[in-house]
Amino acid sequence: MGVAIFYIGSNLVKPKNISSFFNECLYVAIFRFLVSPLLILIPLLFFGVEDYLILVLEAMMPPAIGSTIIAGYYGLNEKLCANITTVLTIVFLFIFFTLLFI
Repeated sequence: MGVAIFYIGSNLVKPKNISSFFNECLYVAIFRFLVSPLLILIPLLFFGVEDYLILVLEAMMPPAIGSTIIAGYYGLNEKLCANITTVLTIVFLFIFFTLLFI
């Protein structure tokens, strides 16, 4: 686990084009915080699963370190992936703890 977190940290860089970076973050955030939970919520409500909010919350969680490692393995933009993962993790934690204490 520690090696994977070190790998994420070593890939964090300041984006060259901030507006492009935030557009990429927005695309990932829309999928992570809206589309993914809805894809989980609809079948859960259809089948009448109890405690469905826990599964919806897990669907909203950031992908952690797996996506950056996979991006590096397949030669994709791992630095962008690490930055987006970091930003969305901070956003998720802010939203989660705000909702938790309301």
